[in-house]
This record gives sequence, C-alpha cells and structure tokens, in this order.
Amino acid sequence: RLAEQDKDIENMRLLNAQLKERMESQMVKMDGIREYFEHKLKSAQSGEKESIESLRKQYELEMQLKVEAATSELQDMIQMRDMELMYRNEQESSLNEEVARLRDEVQNLVSNSGNEVLSHLQERGINFVAYQPGAGHITIPVADLTVYTESPQDYAAKKCGLTPVQYRTWLVHYQNPSCCALNSDGSVCGVPIDRIHNPNDFHP
Repeated sequence: RLAEQDKDIENMRLLNAQLKERMESQMVKMDGIREYFEHKLKSAQSGEKESIESLRKQYELEMQLKVEAATSELQDMIQMRDMELMYRNEQESSLNEEVARLRDEVQNLVSNSGNEVLSHLQERGINFVAYQPGAGHITIPVADLTVYTESPQDYAAKKCGLTPVQYRTWLVHYQNPSCCALNSDGSVCGVPIDRIHNPNDFHP
C-alpha cells in the first residue's frame, strides 16, 4: 500500500515538473511574442508619426504656395487698379483744365462783346433799371451790371447803406411780418405785426 502511495507521489512530482517545464516554456514564448509585438507597435507608431509629420509639412507647403499665389494675384490687381485710378485722375485733371480754359475763353468773348453792346446802348441814352424791395427802382451803370447780377440783394443793401446781413434780416421781416420772439416752450411767437417798409427803420 505504501509502495503504491510512493509511486503515486512520484508520478505527481513528475507531472508537476512537466507542467512547470511547459509553463516556463510557454512563458518564454509569450515573452518573445510580447517583445515582438511591442517592437512592431513601436515601429508602427514611429512610422505613423513620420507619416503625420510628412503630411503636416506637405500641407504647410501647399498652404504657403496658395497664400503666395493669392497674395501675388491680389498685388497685381491692386497695382492694376492704382494704374487705372492714376490714368483716370490724369484724364479728369486734363479735362477740368480744358473746361476751365474754354469757360474763360467764352467768358472773355461774352464780356467783351456784351460790354461793347451795353456801352453802345448807354451812349444812346438807354438806362438799366432794376427794382429791389427797400431800395426801390435802381439805375445800374454798365460798369455795375456784373456786380448786380452776381448778388442783387448785396447791391440793394449797399444802396440802402446797410450790410448784406442787415438787409436780408429786414427782407425776411418784409416778406413775412411776424413776431420772432420765443414762447416759454421754445416755440416762435409768430403773431402778425406791422410791416416796416424802410429797411433803415427796422431794428430787430
């Protein structure tokens, strides 16, 4: 009986030893496989980084080329626009000078011929009379016709012995005689008042 037990124990020891040997062998194989895949993984990661870096550099290069092309095109457009504006400004300046020259020529022709005609009429006893409120009928010499036509009101103010501002202030009253005082709410009174016919008697 003891002999059988000893034999069983010995068999168990042999089996354990075999299992241990197999396990150690499997562990060695697993370590080898793990190291292999770790190496492959590192290689893949390294290659992936290199691939990503290469793509990034390629993208940056393409973007730089596109930006440079767009910038160059924009600069060409701006330069062309500047040239068009400069050419147009030169044409406009030239046309303005030509218009001014022609206007002066026409003015000189009109003035010379007009003065001759007006002087001829005045020599024949024909007078030039205009009416302005406050100044009445004004006889205008030929020499004053240009001044009068430029500003009849200023001419009338001078005849009345007033400044242009004083005459225009009276003229507003003459055309619409009303109270210009302000009410307590800031509005204009507007009540009709007597019209003053002589601008020299008007004192607002």
